[in-house]
Amino acid sequence: MNAFAGFSADFQPFFKELHERQDRAWFAEQKARYENVVKAPMWALVEATNAALAVRGVPLSGNPRRSVSRINRDVRFSTDKRVYKDHTAATFTRNPGEMSPGLLYVHLGVGEAFAGIGFYAVDPEDLAALRRTISDQQEAWIKVEDGLAAAGHPVGSEESLKRMPRGFEAQSDSPVAEAIRRKAQTCKLDLRADPLDASLPFRLADFAVTTMPLLKFGWQAS
Repeated sequence: MNAFAGFSADFQPFFKELHERQDRAWFAEQKARYENVVKAPMWALVEATNAALAVRGVPLSGNPRRSVSRINRDVRFSTDKRVYKDHTAATFTRNPGEMSPGLLYVHLGVGEAFAGIGFYAVDPEDLAALRRTISDQQEAWIKVEDGLAAAGHPVGSEESLKRMPRGFEAQSDSPVAEAIRRKAQTCKLDLRADPLDASLPFRLADFAVTTMPLLKFGWQAS
């Protein structure tokens, strides 16, 4: 596998064309382009990020064959019948290729480029355990939140419950009520203004180091 040298200037144009066309015949003609512009550098990015994470002592890694998302969309149960994704993505976990709780996610595509880290789409049992740990260790959780906010990566979630989840009603007026209502606990790194060059693995690894307090807190709950 080649070393990661960044994505070429054709990366965004390819995804813009794919987004507009959504045509199997067109994609078949562009398969080699996809392999060279997206797949090969994405696999190299995973390997380079693995190395950067290891050097920094972050216990996350990915397996290119299993951690990089497929370009085809699963439309079996969706009303959105677009055939192809307009982005590529990869995950880094404690169990490479498995969606174990507490992960680093990288998303690169049309109009979006970001990394997210934390606990997202976890199963109900893991989410309940994380909420209980937040409730039981409020001072420690607040310290994590304050530290990450000061570092420019506040903890948040795209979705939150309007009411306290069952079993946590007593915490409705506590300092951690907002955190308990969240359906996820994640931090985000916006990459839209950054070059997708050879420095990307190091920026991702540095982001993981900065946000490790969130992962460590959550892992103790599982």
